[in-house]
Amino acid sequence: MNTQDNPHLLGQIAIKEGFLQSAQLQECLARQAQGSVERPLGWYLVEAGHMNNDQLAQALRIQESRFETLSADPSRGGLFGQIAVRLGYVTRPQIYEALREQQAVGRGESSLLLGQILLRKKHLTADQFLEILRRQKKDVTAASHPTA
Repeated sequence: MNTQDNPHLLGQIAIKEGFLQSAQLQECLARQAQGSVERPLGWYLVEAGHMNNDQLAQALRIQESRFETLSADPSRGGLFGQIAVRLGYVTRPQIYEALREQQAVGRGESSLLLGQILLRKKHLTADQFLEILRRQKKDVTAASHPTA
C-alpha cells in the first residue's frame, strides 16, 4: 500500500486537514529517516514550523479515533489487539504502531499478521502470542454462539 493512500498515517491526516503540504511532509520524513535519535514524525513537523502544537494534537486525536475504530474490528485484528492490551502484554501505543505497519504493508485484515508484527518487534513472546490466539478463538466462538 502506498503511504499516500493510508488515511491512518499522521502525515496524511495533517494534509487532509489542511495543516500540511505534501512537500513539507516529505521534508520531515527525510529528516526523521536521517535522525540519529528516534523521534516521532510530529516532533519534526512542529520543529520545522510546518504545524503548531494545536494542529498536531488535533491530527493525533483523529489518528487515535481511527485506530480505535480499527482496533474494535475483529476482522482487522482488533480482537487480538484488545486481548493483548487487556492481558497487559502490550500497550495501546504498541498496538497502534503495529496497526500502522499492518496498514502500510496493505494487508490490514489479518490478526495473525498483527501478532507477527508484535512478535517481530519483541512486544510479545511466543507464549503470549499463542495465549492471545487461544483466547481470541474462544471469544469469537462465544460471540458466534451466545448462550441463552
